[in-house]
Amino acid sequence: MKDEKKMKVVVNQTLTFGERPAPFTHSDLERLINSPNGSLLLTDEGNHHIRLLNIDHQNRQYLIRVDGYDFTVQLQRPLDQTVKTLGLDTVITRDQTEVHAPMPGQVIACHVQVGDEVSDGSPLITLEAMKMENVVQSISSGVVQSIHASIGDTVAKGAVLIQLQLPK
Repeated sequence: MKDEKKMKVVVNQTLTFGERPAPFTHSDLERLINSPNGSLLLTDEGNHHIRLLNIDHQNRQYLIRVDGYDFTVQLQRPLDQTVKTLGLDTVITRDQTEVHAPMPGQVIACHVQVGDEVSDGSPLITLEAMKMENVVQSISSGVVQSIHASIGDTVAKGAVLIQLQLPK
């Protein structure tokens, strides 16, 4: 198969088959899409009637019906798996009330006080990690409600540094 690629197959977001050759080529999918009655899959356990119900090309997800049961099948490329492992698949919302430490480090400066109004991008706290200074900025507008770290404190990655109250 010329366009075969190694992909991870995930069924119903829980059952994973590991890396396998892509189960369908583009032409196989076209035949299944254009077949009004679906297709017949022959396995060692017997024959199974398969029908493709929906395709989400952007997310490489397929809703298929096998013998009357619906399954969501997602194909994950190695790049997709790496992005998920690194945590880059999550969306950061701009309405966060907690500001977290992006890395472990020591607090060397606090640029705000409780009650200060901050906007998106305002400097809040400076951390020193590996002899480098990193300014933690606000990603939301709001009022500083509480500060959970003081100058000299050592904080872990993900520790809550500042609590904001968002404008109503």
